[in-house]
Amino acid sequence: MKIGWRNLWRNKRRTVVTIAAITFATAVFMFTRGMQYGTYEVNIREITRLFSGPLQIQHRDYQDTPNLFHSFVLSDSLVQQVTTVPGVRAVTPRVYTEGLIAFNHNSMGVTLIAVDPRTEPQVTTIHQKIKQGTFLQPGHRWEIVAGEKLLKNLNAAVGDTVVLLTQGFDGSMGNMKFTIVGSLRTGARELDQFGVFMALPDAWELLTMAGRVHALVVDVDNLKRLYATQKALQKRLQKTPLVVLNWEELLPEFKQGMELDNLSGLLFLVLLVIVVAFGILNTLLMSITERFREFGIMLSVGMTNERLAVVVFWEGIFLMLIGLLLGVSIAGVVNYYVQLHPIVFGGELAKISEEYGFLPVLSNTVEPRVWIQTIVSIGSISLLALVYPLFKVLHLEPLKGLRYT
Repeated sequence: MKIGWRNLWRNKRRTVVTIAAITFATAVFMFTRGMQYGTYEVNIREITRLFSGPLQIQHRDYQDTPNLFHSFVLSDSLVQQVTTVPGVRAVTPRVYTEGLIAFNHNSMGVTLIAVDPRTEPQVTTIHQKIKQGTFLQPGHRWEIVAGEKLLKNLNAAVGDTVVLLTQGFDGSMGNMKFTIVGSLRTGARELDQFGVFMALPDAWELLTMAGRVHALVVDVDNLKRLYATQKALQKRLQKTPLVVLNWEELLPEFKQGMELDNLSGLLFLVLLVIVVAFGILNTLLMSITERFREFGIMLSVGMTNERLAVVVFWEGIFLMLIGLLLGVSIAGVVNYYVQLHPIVFGGELAKISEEYGFLPVLSNTVEPRVWIQTIVSIGSISLLALVYPLFKVLHLEPLKGLRYT
């Protein structure tokens, strides 16, 4: 170890260049992975808080064939069962259906979403996305909140009266007049262009559903314990025809978008690591090759190839450790800063992000898995780059070393 450490600084320029390469690769790897995980975390938190919730309780057949019949009766005992599960913070009921909205001579197909104005703000932030007017108020009847783009396409505005038509639970055609009390701008195309929110009692009367709902939206105390909470809820409801779905099952397109983005990021990092590996290999190989005469003398006076390989091995280990330490230190500071001050972008970049279902925000994280993945990846590739130089040393003959020029 002592000889290996001294050998590093016999050629300071070469050592500094190698350490810089490892440091750069480590910092870029950790920053990139941290940004991916941090941005995913922000998107998951904000998108689930916006509308879907981290978990939903539904009839087992509703996800595959959504209709009015795959609903269940909302009861106080059911809500009590759900809210007493450890990890559950709040719940709110929902009804979903399709319908037609008409204003003057204009009409459009819409998604009707019935919520409880008292409990919805405890679970989601949809009430904070009001562009004009107000959100639904407890006790107010025959009022709706609609997406901003939907109102624009209808040529309607807050304060206007519209007619909603939809098929009821009993097969009858329901139609009633509603007053628009607010417009929404969420950034989600489906909600802004097709979403209409109404109070649950109005939906029960419009749809003749008599206290039935399609979902209980569940908020949790800690997203990192989401799957444990989901499992506990499912166990509590195992004797009912209900299932507990997490956000990945509720938003499969969003999940697939994240997986695609993660794969593209991994491909970039793999290329980066391969380039750095060849850089380390080249530096170590040159370092050994230019010292063949020196190694030949050491071997001729009795030093074994194995002990000489150990010296070279420690040289590589010291290079790797210094580079890793500097890299994770630099990236850790940068990651933490970006986590505290997320990068928000606008213009075309914002539009592209929203098109793919992501928020126009770049965040970061310093959670342990980022550090572990960075150290394991860069450390492994650095050790792999040592294999060929060590092979050369182990098979070096004293006479060949002395004659090398």
